[in-house]
Amino acid sequence: MKLRDKLVRFHRYVGLAMAGYLVIAGLTGSVLVFDREIDRALNADLLVVSPSTQTLPVGALINQALTYAPDAAITMISLPETKTDPFVVHVRQMALANDKTPFTAIYVDPGNGTVLGARDAERGAISQRGIVRFLYILHYSLHGGGIARLLLGFVALAWFVDCFVGAWLTLPRGHPFWRKWAMSWRIKRDAGSYRRKLDLHRAGGLWLWGMLALIAFSGAFLNLKSILFNPLLRAASWAEPSPLEALPASSMPGGPHIDYATAYRLADRDASSRGATGRVFYVWFGEQWNIFEAGYKPSSPAGVVSRLYLDGSTGDIIQSTPFAHALPGDKLAALQLPLHSGEIAGMPGRLLICLSGLVVAMLSITGVSIWWRKRGAGSRRQRSPKRLVMTDRQARQ
Repeated sequence: MKLRDKLVRFHRYVGLAMAGYLVIAGLTGSVLVFDREIDRALNADLLVVSPSTQTLPVGALINQALTYAPDAAITMISLPETKTDPFVVHVRQMALANDKTPFTAIYVDPGNGTVLGARDAERGAISQRGIVRFLYILHYSLHGGGIARLLLGFVALAWFVDCFVGAWLTLPRGHPFWRKWAMSWRIKRDAGSYRRKLDLHRAGGLWLWGMLALIAFSGAFLNLKSILFNPLLRAASWAEPSPLEALPASSMPGGPHIDYATAYRLADRDASSRGATGRVFYVWFGEQWNIFEAGYKPSSPAGVVSRLYLDGSTGDIIQSTPFAHALPGDKLAALQLPLHSGEIAGMPGRLLICLSGLVVAMLSITGVSIWWRKRGAGSRRQRSPKRLVMTDRQARQ
């Protein structure tokens, strides 16, 4: 079997195996480009506050949240990134005695300390409160848990390889090369249904080839980061392990620690000294390690998050490496989410990712349709070879 025939089979069967998931991933990805805007529109009572000239201290806001749920076990705090964002206290899932609805996040107006309400911000549901989270989990794991997430990471890796195979298959055989290849970039007008699908599949893949390959690679990286890419980067000394990776979780069980307000103040001071454009926007506590993790955004590139780690008992900075001074592998890892979401290029980048998601769904649907047509033609060949020749000839017109 010739190389081209092998690649045709690879493209066909890998594409068929991935098609269903890629339709879902493409469509949900196009929606999730605007996840923040959609969530704020659906849940303005929780996620939109009136701008205030001053905000209450972090400690006071946490205390206000605890008046809503005094027994809550805090796991993370999220600070406002704009003047209309709420302050969010994330807690272990719980429910109030007078309301059995479970929640994991309490929302507080940072200007006056009013508790806006609570919701389950982790599980997702087909409801006003949880639909955006539901689509997010569907996008990366099909709600199949950790195993499904890993499997879909390998699907994305196969898709990345298939991007190159598909592009290679568009290259013409014989001369004139450029004139023949130019036809692959066009959609013929007044063509039959089959020819139109073929042109859409081929030209759509070529015009957005770079974006599709980028989305496939970044998707694979995000799903397989812990088991594949991080170990490879560490082995090549291109990335620095975080304290959470370097320290076994069981070696330092959680105990008394500084409070979140103190951790935020220390982290924000360190981030400001390292060129952060905004303040620290989240603080998370790893109880098993007795370590706080805080995130902030450097001046560039857009959408990238730099992280720093503090000793939970003393507040000492354990690790803090700004993006500009990070190792190449750490920079590569930090870029994947803003590339995958388009945030790295602002609104134009997000719109391009949205379009690319729709094209991914279109390529999957047209690919299956083309295969189905050829499969049917193969069956007809056995019954009427002459009729098949006419059918294929008409399809090329």
